[in-house]
Parts: sequence; structure tokens; C-alpha cells
Amino acid sequence: MLVRNAVVFAEAFPGVAAHSVAPWPALNDGGDAVVLYYGEMTIDAVAYAADWGQPGVSLERRDPDGPSDASVNFGPSTAEGGATPGARNSLFGRDLSPPHPRYAEQTAPAYLRVAFDEPLDPATLVPEAFYLDGRPPAAVLLSAPAEVDLRFDAPIGETRLTIAGVRDLFGNTLAETTLDVARLPEPGTVRINEILFDPLADAYDGRPDQPEYVEVLNTAPYPVSLRHAFRTRRADESGDADTLRWADGFVQVAPGGYAVFFAQPTPTADPAVASTLADAFAGIDFRRPEVTLVPVGRSSLNLRNDADLIRLHRADGTVLDAVPYEAAWHHPGLAATRGLALERIAADGPSDDAANWSSSTAPS
Repeated sequence: MLVRNAVVFAEAFPGVAAHSVAPWPALNDGGDAVVLYYGEMTIDAVAYAADWGQPGVSLERRDPDGPSDASVNFGPSTAEGGATPGARNSLFGRDLSPPHPRYAEQTAPAYLRVAFDEPLDPATLVPEAFYLDGRPPAAVLLSAPAEVDLRFDAPIGETRLTIAGVRDLFGNTLAETTLDVARLPEPGTVRINEILFDPLADAYDGRPDQPEYVEVLNTAPYPVSLRHAFRTRRADESGDADTLRWADGFVQVAPGGYAVFFAQPTPTADPAVASTLADAFAGIDFRRPEVTLVPVGRSSLNLRNDADLIRLHRADGTVLDAVPYEAAWHHPGLAATRGLALERIAADGPSDDAANWSSSTAPS
């Protein structure tokens, strides 16, 4: 154990053999390199960055056989004293699992992005490792440590991606796996299906307040990606339209499935269990595979109670669907409609026809 001051070290960690090094090279908090030599031969070298660890806690290696130059193989000690000198690291664990893709999504007509659960060995990222229904990409680019962009020579129409032979930084190789590609939705394939614009919100009624929400239906026979989907409303006299981004990260909607965008002012780890939507509608199982919940980090979706336009765009601005709803679209026989959603009657019916919308009959 090499230390700056053996006396001080012995007081903090009694019984651990240590050797003082003088002069002691300062280790910069913002990042530095620790290089171990034997004569003129480099035994090991770790060039750490500030975000690898945290103040007051030792930076530990996870896998002794893993890379010395990758943050994935290091982390802050979880030991009670914040360090484990002379003992097995609290983070010790050999990585024996190959990398697995988390998702694949179409980002442009001829481009796919594949996200993995850990950083990859760039040497294994070759076109022959990826096949989209039998078609390899023209080029493979490592866009982030655990993300790969695939460029094809023609627009993508296939939906099954096979991956084989990619390796992580610990030498583990993925034999083969296949996954569905979330494609860019085309206009009309994703349809606004349900709107709660006038929710129940009363601090004294003894029940959780309802959030505003908009549900969309994927009518395509393949999954679609709604990453960076946003909503605009009617333009003002200057031609400007309010814009509200609804989705920042990856949002996949299953074929025939639903995505629910809802107001959620505070972050939540599992919106299907703990969120404004789950609290208000406790009798609904939001963990069903056909349901994707998309919390929007706001207290409101800015839906007017009298009338408004919900125009849904994909990331490049293409309009997927637009509904110019009115409160008058509710069933005329209802005395009160607060807390009742408007529901689309026929998925393939017109979005702007009041006859294709009515009040939900589900209990609010």
C-alpha cells in the first residue's frame, strides 16, 4: 500500500501495511493519471476523471481483469469507512456477461441507433455484426460508449435487427440476439385517442388530483419511437404557436399499444406505480406491455377547458395527428363533465369530427 503519510494512515486503518512515498505526487480532484512503473516498464495506468467518483470516498476498481481506462470499471467505494485499503474492494465483481441491446430505434429514413447496457469494444463494431432482416448496414459508428449508429444504403422498412459478435470492454462477446426496431411513425399511424383536459383537482375532496393527459394509439403493425415528440396548438395572429415538448428520451409504443403523456411535476422512478396518473387512477394496471407512460415534467399540459388544438409532431416536425377538441364534444346528456376524458370512437375515423368523439363511460 503506497501512502502519503504512513503514520496518519495507520491511525485511520490500523493493521494495514503501508509504505510512505516522498515526495508524494498530488492527485488532482478534477482528474489525473496514476501510473505504476517497474523500472522503465509501465505496469498499469489509470487516468481518472472527476465524475468517476465522489469527494471523501475512495475510487475502487470493479474487475481486476477489466480495463484501466474505462469509467465503467471504477466507482466510489460503498464500504462503511469509504475505503477498503488492504482488503477486497467493496465493488469487486468480475464481469462475465456479454453486452445486450436495450433498444433499437430509427432516427432518420436510413439510420438506426442501437443502445446497449454497457460500453462496447469499438473493434467489434463492424457491418457484419448487424443485420436488419438480412441486410447489413453500409457503415457503423460508435456515437457514444454504449450507443451505435447504423447507416443503410436505402430507407428502412424492416423491423427485426439481429446482432452477433459485438464485445464489451471486459472481453465478453454477444453470441446472437434479435430485437424489434422502433420505427419513425408516419402521419396517421399514431393517433390521438383520449384527452383529459378538465381534470378533477380539489384539495378537500379526499382523493388524489387527476393530471391532464393525452393518450395516443399506435395503429401500425410495428413498434414506433416517439423520442422528442412535441405538441403545438393554434397559431396566434402573428403565426406563432405554443410548443410543448412531451418526450425527451426513448419512448417506444408497441404495435396496437398506447402511450400516455401526462403532467408530472416531480421526477418518479416508476410512473406505473407512483405518479400523478397512477395515484388518480389506482384501479388501472399501467404495467401492461401495451402501455407506455410518458411523464411530462410540468404541473399542466396547458390544455384549455373550453376548446384547444392538440397537434402532435415527431422530432423532425412532421405532424402525426391533430385534434381541435371542444368541451361541447362531450355527451350532451351529461350535467357535469369535469374529470371525464374525451375518447375517440373509431381509430380510423376523422380526428377533427365531433361525431367521432364522446365522453368516457369509465368511472372518474
